[in-house]
Amino acid sequence: MSDVLIWHAQRSYKEEGSDLCNELVRRGWWSVSQRVVLQLDLGSRRDLILSTARSLVDYLRLHQPSTIVSVVAPGPLSLSEKARFGEVTWLGADAQDGLVLASPCLPDGVKVPFLWLQSFSLITVSSPRPGRCERVFGPLLAQSVLLMRDGADRLYACELVSEAHRLAASDLSIICGYRVPKEPDSGMIWMISPNDVALELALEEAAGLKPGSLPVLKYLARHYLVSLRRPEIEGEVPDWGELAAPAWIVVLFRPAYAVARWLADVQRDLLLIRQNLWRVPRFLRRHLLRGANA
Repeated sequence: MSDVLIWHAQRSYKEEGSDLCNELVRRGWWSVSQRVVLQLDLGSRRDLILSTARSLVDYLRLHQPSTIVSVVAPGPLSLSEKARFGEVTWLGADAQDGLVLASPCLPDGVKVPFLWLQSFSLITVSSPRPGRCERVFGPLLAQSVLLMRDGADRLYACELVSEAHRLAASDLSIICGYRVPKEPDSGMIWMISPNDVALELALEEAAGLKPGSLPVLKYLARHYLVSLRRPEIEGEVPDWGELAAPAWIVVLFRPAYAVARWLADVQRDLLLIRQNLWRVPRFLRRHLLRGANA
């Protein structure tokens, strides 16, 4: 069976959404659990993302009415947009009240939302868009949105992507778009996979980029056993070359990001020195006494 499914809409949106859900269940990609959490990245193609999420909610309400459905959407939603989802639980979209866990990538650990400590099936719905440092904002970055609490966290995007992949990888990732990115009349496309890395690679191909060239994929490959080979894709890969930021923009902004990150690291180190400097005299006194007693 293929790793990534590309679904081109042929009929009305409501019919397509129902058929797509049936196909995902048939493939075994979507095993409905007692609780389902929909994580929405509303940064681009907001209409498609909300419509796709509503189709998933409608399918659950029809076929699995006992399932608890929760929605987390970083970014504001109007009351009318929320009302169209019906009876779902809306969750906070930040990790300010979360728990700090030890991290192999970040010296200060990573603060995760308490949500991640619970049992649920996670579906992430997003839409690709250009990124000044990442070339294209894909499902891996959308998956880590809950860890990016402020602008400074974007300096550690690769590390946060790695932690999201390690701690709360999506059970199903969905990318929404149009055949021609800026032309809604061209038809709708969904790219779906239960493997977040495979979907990122498929998006990379659609954007016309070299396989495994995205910074987040390179970082994951250095720290985890992930395959950067072309996944098996079912369906026609769309031509989304215009969604990737031009290489000259990345060349221009990446040094600025590197300098900003270096300054952030120095600031953190200076803070740690100030917090621990008072312990040095006590440390020296204890070891000198130990040497004298020996």
